[in-house]
Order: sequence, then C-alpha cells, then structure tokens
Amino acid sequence: MALDLVFNELLFTPLAKSVYEAKERIKTFVDSIVSISKLVPTCRVKTLRVHNNFRDESVADNYNISKWLSDLSVDMERKRYLKTLSTKIPFTVGLDEYLIDKVTLTDCIFDKAPALGLSIAHLLDTIAVSFASDGIWNSPFLKISCDTLYNDEIVPENIEVRNVSNSTHVSEHKQWLEKRCVTKPKNGIDIWNKRGELYPFLSFCNRTEAQLKSIDSGNPVIHQIHEKLNTINKYFEKHRSFINLKLFKYRVTTDSPTTLKKYWRERTFFCPDGENRLFSLHVRLTPFEMRLYFGWDKDTVIIGHIGEHLPIVSEN
Repeated sequence: MALDLVFNELLFTPLAKSVYEAKERIKTFVDSIVSISKLVPTCRVKTLRVHNNFRDESVADNYNISKWLSDLSVDMERKRYLKTLSTKIPFTVGLDEYLIDKVTLTDCIFDKAPALGLSIAHLLDTIAVSFASDGIWNSPFLKISCDTLYNDEIVPENIEVRNVSNSTHVSEHKQWLEKRCVTKPKNGIDIWNKRGELYPFLSFCNRTEAQLKSIDSGNPVIHQIHEKLNTINKYFEKHRSFINLKLFKYRVTTDSPTTLKKYWRERTFFCPDGENRLFSLHVRLTPFEMRLYFGWDKDTVIIGHIGEHLPIVSEN
C-alpha cells in the first residue's frame, strides 16, 4: 500500500556545524524513509509532502537541500530517491477541499512554534519525518497543541503525532505500519460492496449506502471508517454487547437527553429488519467532523449513520 509521509519543517535549527555534519543529517533522514519499506515490505512510500521552500532551507551555513542534491560527493541513489519523493509542494497540494478547509481552521503549536507539517501528518493519519538536528526530534511521537474553529467555537486538543528521525523510530512504528499498509478498502464503494466479508457481525441501514458511496478514493477518512467498523465488528464478536463501554478501544459517546428530545427525528433510522430505531451511541472519525452511529440487536450490530456531525443541543 502506498504511504504519504509529511516533512517536519521545524527542524532546520540548530544548523549543522559543518557541511560534513549536514550531509550526515540528510543521509540519516533519507535512510530512515528507506527503512520503512525494508521493515514492512507492504508499505511503499509514495510521496513526501514538503513546504514551499524545502530545497532552499539551509542545513549548514551556505549549504541547503538544493546544494546537497547537486553535490557530486553525495550518493546518487539517495539524491534521486529524495528528489523523486519530494514532489508534493506545498503540504496541501492534491488534498480534498474539506481537508484544506480543516487545515485552514486549525492552528497547531509545537514548543511555541506553528507546526503545519505535524498538523497535516496527524490529519492524514500518517508519519512525520524529521532531521536529527536536535534532541527534541529524537522521539517516535511528538506532542502538539491544536485549536480548531468549529461552529464559531475554538476546540482545543492535545495530539501525539507519529515521528521518524532515525531507523529505530521506524521499528517502534512497525505494528502500526503493518496494520496501516495491509490491503484496505480504497473508497466507500469498496466498503459497501465488501461489508459482509469485512464486517460479518455488522448490518447497515440503507441510508449508509449513499453515505459510503459518496466517499472517493484518496479521502483519508476511509482509513478512519474502516478502522472503526473493524474495531466494532471485532468487539461485538468477542463481547456480544456494548454494555461495558470501558472495554472498547475508542471513546464511545451517547447523545444527551436534551439532544435526543429535540433532534430525535435526525437520529431515527430505518433498519434492515424493517424497524425504525433511535440511535445515540457513536464514535468520532477523528480528525474529521464526522460521526459513526451504531446500536445492537440480538446477534448483530446495526450501523445507522456514517457522515457529518448530527445537530446537538449545547449544554453550555
């Protein structure tokens, strides 16, 4: 499976003390990316999303990425590999309008500095790649603080972003990479057509067919939808109910009584057995403003809604 990585643009300081040290930094950076496919062959690194002036950034005094790419003393294969990967400029090129809007409405900070690359890595559910320029980047996870404008309100969130600055970090992400790079549904149509095979303990309300089929290939929300459906399916296979939600992998929320009283019509869905049911249990499709509503009846879980956040009554 192809994997998009995102460059962490915060890591050019401090500068390397020499051109030799700069070359070593870039070598480690490139080799870390190469090690992903070596460790997990199903993960093919497709692109590296970079910022506008990526090649002009100095790694040492009077030595930037462009000079490294033309440096005859540098291994030709490494130069070719980085040049081939770093084609998604700027970070947001090729993203859906919804995702671009999400980026625009979200401000993320790392150590008091704006962290656009780390924010996009989180948004795309992928890995950020860093130079080993400072000890703060020597971690498989980087913590960022984000504020998102949603319905005229600022929603704060603390997030851990997967990070790689050496091959050891790649090893620490091995289990996640193996899960991320298995053959997964490509789009909503794929999920709908293979739902019986992928999620044998789930049944889907008719309305979810159109919701799923509207999601195109390349939309990263597909990974979230598949992950949540797969988790619900496995959980029900083992426990056969959702009475004890503390055992569930993700946070499951129920709508408030006031919301259910006012917006019960928006949460009442026609089910496969011919009954209309009121749905309240749901999980978030983070980082998207979307929800997946579900309930259960006897030997099956019923999926009622996969889409935009349903209206609620503010409790403030």
